[in-house]
Amino acid sequence: MRKLTAAQIRSKSLMVKKIMKHHFGSLPKNIEFKPAGLTNFVFEAHCNKDKYIVRIGRSPEKLNDFTKEQWAVEQAKEKGVPVAEILEVGNRIIGRP
Repeated sequence: MRKLTAAQIRSKSLMVKKIMKHHFGSLPKNIEFKPAGLTNFVFEAHCNKDKYIVRIGRSPEKLNDFTKEQWAVEQAKEKGVPVAEILEVGNRIIGRP
């Protein structure tokens, strides 16, 4: 995995702010970059006393991958497998999945 610059992390943090504002009507209290993502940028955001994981694709072309993952999670959930809730998959808000 390549090392990200502070500027790259900052620019993605701004995207997280836009996403959180869109979904919850307020900015997150705290955003923490998680360097664990191999194929996307991963952040933990605290908003309205809750914690959320926001994943941002490295390129707009990854939308289909995120959509497939959402489908797989729903299939697992229907079978009783405990899974995280996915609030939305899309690319309208920031131009990336």
